[in-house]
Amino acid sequence: MPPPGPTPGSTPQGQPLPLNLHGQYIKDLSFENPRAPQSLIEQKQPQLTLNVNVTTRQFEAKTFEVQLTLEASALTPEKEPLFVMELIYAATVTLGDVPQDAYGPLLLIETPRLLFPFARAIVANVTREAGFPPLNIAGRLRGALPPAARRFGRPGARHPERPSWSRLTSRAWGSPDRRD
Repeated sequence: MPPPGPTPGSTPQGQPLPLNLHGQYIKDLSFENPRAPQSLIEQKQPQLTLNVNVTTRQFEAKTFEVQLTLEASALTPEKEPLFVMELIYAATVTLGDVPQDAYGPLLLIETPRLLFPFARAIVANVTREAGFPPLNIAGRLRGALPPAARRFGRPGARHPERPSWSRLTSRAWGSPDRRD
């Protein structure tokens, strides 16, 4: 007989968790290196672009899939593509006994915050394995939230349907500096 303790999805006091993450996974990953092998020979500083988007899809009353999409691209100074990458990293979550107005912050802020470190590592590994210096995305997702998303839960706040963050800053190309 197992020792008494909390059941999965509850706290030690027996209270249900506000967010139960069932699993996280790569839903889609693509990487294009259209100028290979020339792109690997040249050592020019590229122009990097990174776009981040969050979407949700409801399965049941309180069960959702949350998708964190990262799109990264690098262009030469002559505006020729070095690489184009897209990652859709997702999780299936169930919301606990929380009010309806807490759904937005839990699905569009808290779940992506939990997924972001894993997606960031995948981006760094994929660019490194493709022969480029790793693309190390700086910071945490929380600091990049648009003002509308930060106001979730405040009286009178507008709740965006799909918050999107464009051009998150990234560390210098191949910079070994890691300040996570």
